[in-house]
Amino acid sequence: MWAISVALAQNYVDSLRDNVKRSIGQKLRGGEWISQAPVGYLHVKDARGKPDIVIDPLRAPLVRQLFEKYATGNYTLSMLVKMAKERGLRTFLSDRRLMHIIWRKRSVSNRVRQ
Repeated sequence: MWAISVALAQNYVDSLRDNVKRSIGQKLRGGEWISQAPVGYLHVKDARGKPDIVIDPLRAPLVRQLFEKYATGNYTLSMLVKMAKERGLRTFLSDRRLMHIIWRKRSVSNRVRQ
């Protein structure tokens, strides 16, 4: 009896995993952004009511300046995080974590920013 319960539970978990993977894949193929918008972008609904991201007119110029400073090679990531904090540029997690989340090296090569 125990083995049957375990097998049913495993089947349920496998089915749930497959459904989540399929759903995420469908959203990506449809061009939807499936997570929190990067700093400098906003979540909006397009004309069809589908979620989309657009450039944030208030924070995007600050993000651009920080990336341009980083590109010069004269600034370290920690210096840029300090500058961002001084200018009030925060992530959606503002009080728990600051810009160091954004300034990981993978963020610099993020396809959305190109």
